[in-house]
Amino acid sequence: MSPISDPNDSKVTGRRRTSAASGTSSKVDVFEGPAADATATIDAGDGRQIVVTDPKAIKALTHRARVLAIDELFGSRSTRTATELAELTGLTPSAMSYHLRELERFGLVKRVSPPEGVVSDGRERHWRATGDSVMTASSGGQPTQLTDYAKTRLDAYREKLIAEIEYREQNRRAESGTPAPAYMYFGSLFLDEETEKEFLQRLSELEEEFTARSREAEDPDVPRRRTYYLLSGLPDRSRPFPGEKGISPIPYTP
Repeated sequence: MSPISDPNDSKVTGRRRTSAASGTSSKVDVFEGPAADATATIDAGDGRQIVVTDPKAIKALTHRARVLAIDELFGSRSTRTATELAELTGLTPSAMSYHLRELERFGLVKRVSPPEGVVSDGRERHWRATGDSVMTASSGGQPTQLTDYAKTRLDAYREKLIAEIEYREQNRRAESGTPAPAYMYFGSLFLDEETEKEFLQRLSELEEEFTARSREAEDPDVPRRRTYYLLSGLPDRSRPFPGEKGISPIPYTP
């Protein structure tokens, strides 16, 4: 839903975006909102994917409440009020409104009318994501903003992971002979270059497939809920394949 990438993962030519992974192309629109003077630019692929490359826009995402709000709005493909998002993030509605306005400045969310059938007194705005998914991608230079954003995302996921571990331990049923699905997979694989590319490609395709199926229940008799996930494949850059630039092994920091 919210991949972190680098500029080589997608090519932008003119006003068409071509995915290096899939080879498909889509129209690219450039949003220049109130933050245009701060050189904030958001590229959106025909209503599907928002690509965030401007350092100021990436920095704006480096906040727990904004990460949770982005995931909620993009994942549900529905609207939320500041009050609803405040309940999710643990903030006050006024504080959440501020964060939504900041996300709006960079073209990530927008104010919309209440959904059909929703009764509103008109005093509270409804917010919706400007696309179906969002990607952060470096435009080159120092990686500070991307690394800070990654740390924010990992911290938010860590909260959910710990809560899931505690839930399973508290609700463990000794009589159940069927183990629950794993909540996280760890490990390292020794793969040749082509197999490594296939593994990373299939992770990407899996994420794209289920992102396309993510939305709030259209049928009230079929309930849906949030499912948090983390997919990551990290090649060992200290052992480069031919033609790649290697790095020194990452030192252990206790």
